[in-house]
Amino acid sequence: GTSTFKTLNIGRFYLNGSDLESHHIVLLLQHATDNTYLDEISIHGITFDEHTASALLSLMGTRPRKWSKISFHFCHGEGLRILSAPVLIECIRIKNCSMGIQDYKALGLNLQLNNMLTKLELFEEAMRGSEIGQALEEGLSITRSLQTLEFSYCSLDEGAIQSLAHGLSMNKSLTNFQCPGCEFEDAQVALLANSLLEHPELRHLKMFRNHCGEQGASAIASMLAVRSDDHQHHRLSSLDLSYQQFERAKRLDVGLLASCLTGNTTLKELTLSFNKLNDADVELLAMGLRENYSLTKLDLRANNIRDNGAIAIAEHLLPHSALRQLYLFGNPFRNEGSVSLLKAIQNNF
Repeated sequence: GTSTFKTLNIGRFYLNGSDLESHHIVLLLQHATDNTYLDEISIHGITFDEHTASALLSLMGTRPRKWSKISFHFCHGEGLRILSAPVLIECIRIKNCSMGIQDYKALGLNLQLNNMLTKLELFEEAMRGSEIGQALEEGLSITRSLQTLEFSYCSLDEGAIQSLAHGLSMNKSLTNFQCPGCEFEDAQVALLANSLLEHPELRHLKMFRNHCGEQGASAIASMLAVRSDDHQHHRLSSLDLSYQQFERAKRLDVGLLASCLTGNTTLKELTLSFNKLNDADVELLAMGLRENYSLTKLDLRANNIRDNGAIAIAEHLLPHSALRQLYLFGNPFRNEGSVSLLKAIQNNF
């Protein structure tokens, strides 16, 4: 059915090569070059050899214009090396490909050469050693197009984290940084947050499911704080710190965050769900947000908020805030807290 590429306006090519012979993969990739509409490729389950890698490189090199997206899922071998070629791609997504040093070097080179790359997503990859970190560090420090960088459920050792932080500190283009499920320790969360402290464009920070404690909360609070010498210093519009310390006895230090929220004018969304927050934590947060007129979404799902915490929200937060969305599902407050919330909502428009 390779003639299909000549007769249909196919924009996306999904190739699952787990049950295909190498020469079949080559044949499909070769015939895909005939389709002038093709701008997205998703490759799944291929162990690239010299022939399949060459066929993919030939396909990618046939476009004078940019590709919208290329995805590698459960791929191995030399296929990812095509990223070192001067190919224009807007989004690169790599999941569970057991990337090696040469793959990371190719990716780092793409960050440097590809001035169309706006999104890089890595899922369930391991980054071990400073050499791997340095490959990404160089790319992050040079790119001027990358806006979204995501490491989801990736495993980074200390050397890779140090290099990543240094690369982030030199980057000037990111607007969105996400590292959910990476199990970063408190000091590592602080290191990454401090590396982004002076970032000129960062708007969205997602650190879901890590181990942010006092050091991390203090560093993130600094990102939210207003400085007298630069009123535009605080730029974050969304912050996700849900599921912190999710397997440990410690809890997220909300007091450090709350103290910086009063004068903040840019944060629109704050997610603190699944953090074991108690009534005292929520009262601190509500007091900190009492004179905050920018936050429109607050997510406090699945904490330990009881009646006193719900009453604090009703008394200090709801009458004064600009909130449009408040999530309290999964908290054990009862009638007294519920009635207080409902009464406060009547005066919040």
